[in-house]
Amino acid sequence: MKKFALPLVLSLGLTACGSLTQVSPEGQPQSDIKWPEVNSGITGTMPPKQTVRELKTGMHKNDFYNLIGVPHFSEGWDVREWDYLFRVEDKGVMKQCQFKILFDKDNRAKNFYWKPVECAGLYAQ
Repeated sequence: MKKFALPLVLSLGLTACGSLTQVSPEGQPQSDIKWPEVNSGITGTMPPKQTVRELKTGMHKNDFYNLIGVPHFSEGWDVREWDYLFRVEDKGVMKQCQFKILFDKDNRAKNFYWKPVECAGLYAQ
């Protein structure tokens, strides 16, 4: 049984790594931005728009944890990308917005991405 455990763990680890955006030590994407699949088990959160406006590059992972909580998707341990699912009201309609943060080697935010990109504007208002 033990001889099968290590290959299984390694393959699961490689599978998880394969679903992540490649991020340089400087926090820059080195591949296409990859988004986690949203399934019915993840409902997301509704952070206040003002809180989202406070998110800035240069902030530490701990700051994001304190402001908007833990990432909503499990990217793995000690990764440099965090993904969130937000719900926001737009003209009486509830919309889902994915929010991604890329961190540098010092765990400082360097890049933000939205899916769909229009979501950034919903929080700017």
